[in-house]
Amino acid sequence: MPFRHKYQSYEVRRLLQQAENQPSPITAKPAHSRGLHAGKIRGGEGASKADMMMRTHKQAGESTRTFRNRGGAVRTSTFKNLIQQADAACQALNSPYGQAAMGVLDIVGHANKSLRVTLTVGPIREAGFLPATAATPMKTVHKSDAAVKTPAAGAGGVMVIIDRVAGQRELHIQTCYPIATLPRGCSYVVQNMATRAQIARG
Repeated sequence: MPFRHKYQSYEVRRLLQQAENQPSPITAKPAHSRGLHAGKIRGGEGASKADMMMRTHKQAGESTRTFRNRGGAVRTSTFKNLIQQADAACQALNSPYGQAAMGVLDIVGHANKSLRVTLTVGPIREAGFLPATAATPMKTVHKSDAAVKTPAAGAGGVMVIIDRVAGQRELHIQTCYPIATLPRGCSYVVQNMATRAQIARG
């Protein structure tokens, strides 16, 4: 199947699940969409508010190096749950920007290249699970925040980072997280990771 096609939600959930904790075929860093950027429900997979605070705030006596080595970040954000995360990734892949980026992966001349797609799409829909109900929106926290925040407007968009090496016929979704606002709007960038050169953008 070509990379450019209409993605189904079950397909994207499978891609996210099979990539999770697996090393990127390009950078060897483990994928972390589900563990870091989806809310933890009843002790299942995902990140709790405490996890988010731990990731963005240095602990007493902790050095900057130790903080960075354990995955510390300036900001982190999560979708309400795994299902909403997969739905947002599906919306991004099926958007005009996502389909254009997937079309680049299908170009025969790029088949032997290790490519990374950075896809930023919005607005997205955070749908509830019952008719006429709203979803509980995304959560986010910055290193200067005293607590995790829940933006009233929910997620403005989603960022998805995808890696693909020569001969790979499925997407490796490295990360997928919500963005409260999209200051630069929607975009996609496809980069040749061997040369660090951009080969397409839109």
